[in-house]
Amino acid sequence: GGGEGDDAAFIVGGDIYGRGGGNAPMLRREFAPYGDTDPCFDVVEVMARLAVVHPRVCRWIMKIDDESGGRGHAFIDVSAIRELQPVLRRAVETLAAAGLGDGGVWGDTGGSGAEVGSSVAGDAGMDDELRTLCGTAAAILRRAIPGRAVIAAPAAYGGAQDSWTRFYTEITLRGGVVEACPVTVTGSPSVNLFIAPTGDVHVLATHEQIFCPAYRFVGASFPQSSVPHAPLAAAATAVGEAAARAGVSGFVGVDFVVLTEDGTSGKGSEGITGATRLWAVDLNVRPSSTQASFDLFHFVAGGTFNPATGVYSIPDPEGAAEQAMLESRGGGAGDGGMGMVEGRDGVESPRHYVVADFLAHPNLSSMHHDAFFNACRLEDVCYDMERRSGTVFSLVDSFASNVLGVVCVGRSPGASFRELADALDFIARQVGPGVDMNRHPGAPHLLDDDDEAELGTPFRLVHSTVKFLAAQLGSS
Repeated sequence: GGGEGDDAAFIVGGDIYGRGGGNAPMLRREFAPYGDTDPCFDVVEVMARLAVVHPRVCRWIMKIDDESGGRGHAFIDVSAIRELQPVLRRAVETLAAAGLGDGGVWGDTGGSGAEVGSSVAGDAGMDDELRTLCGTAAAILRRAIPGRAVIAAPAAYGGAQDSWTRFYTEITLRGGVVEACPVTVTGSPSVNLFIAPTGDVHVLATHEQIFCPAYRFVGASFPQSSVPHAPLAAAATAVGEAAARAGVSGFVGVDFVVLTEDGTSGKGSEGITGATRLWAVDLNVRPSSTQASFDLFHFVAGGTFNPATGVYSIPDPEGAAEQAMLESRGGGAGDGGMGMVEGRDGVESPRHYVVADFLAHPNLSSMHHDAFFNACRLEDVCYDMERRSGTVFSLVDSFASNVLGVVCVGRSPGASFRELADALDFIARQVGPGVDMNRHPGAPHLLDDDDEAELGTPFRLVHSTVKFLAAQLGSS
């Protein structure tokens, strides 16, 4: 999980979040803030109960309900807590003996999530063995979590030293969820929807989310590249239709993870290990930042998004001429490596983009925006309106706030990532690599490893991540 937003209150547990289809177990566990009239659980108790019900899960993620951008995310690897392992092994044996499966997670390994959950979450049908295991697991986790929990944005919770204490207080007061994390996640696609007042659901765009560090959203690329477009659009539409039935209309974002099942979690779909599955993990009931970036991209590109294929394209007269030349030489429609497609207006060229929409750099305020954009002109960092590709900067605030957005458009994923890598290199040349040169001697760095910027994504993290991805795409 860990998309750019978090869970909405109206979600119907297993119908939207907890199930991957069929009889897949419901792993998401919601708890209300203290002070509410509904029953609620302490986050450690919730995790202990889930760990006993699903003892083969290696990592659990905690999410504060009303945070965004991964700021409300934390995780813990329970498989690394040595003291807990005998408890989990005993849980596997107990569940198997009761006919409730062997603790498998993503495949159907016996009992469904509802059957197992009724034995633990409801208390009435829980036998003494499971009660004891849950209590023991909770005691162990209370001792282990403070030193082992990884907070995605520790600066938002007082820094690395006491971030867990503050995070625990916030999730207790504000409420949240605990979710299982798959062992192998191969992608994090998201879908932007519009739910009309009539209940009709429209797919507006898809994106591949970029995280660095784990579960901290730093940007996205368009379109998504994890799975075929059709099943992703169908899954997102189903979520949108469920939201519409609950009374929601307007802009909505749905975040997914793509996971690969393996033999350690039971058999995959239709008894085949290694199957790929798509799970919804977050619902953003608002216009998301990726929707805003798509609107900016659409404004400067002036093309058309096809919701049936997920492809964005523009008319390309140069491509049409080259395509005609190739065909006159006996080449096929797919020759030339330009990715041309036949559209209603003749040959069209696809457009991709990558966005880092909230970069935080401590030295941006030291440079006037006139000087910055003049340097852009001198170094040819710009958007070509004729070719409809290049770099667009978005001023999400004034330079005085040290934040800046960047959208880079290209004819392929590799081209757009290279464009962004070049743009970030340019920023580094203008204002430095992300270390505050104007700080008072002895003052803490704004972007120390243990103290990330709170107002945006630290520049150095995005810079290194984008350069790595650009190099990977260039070598593929």
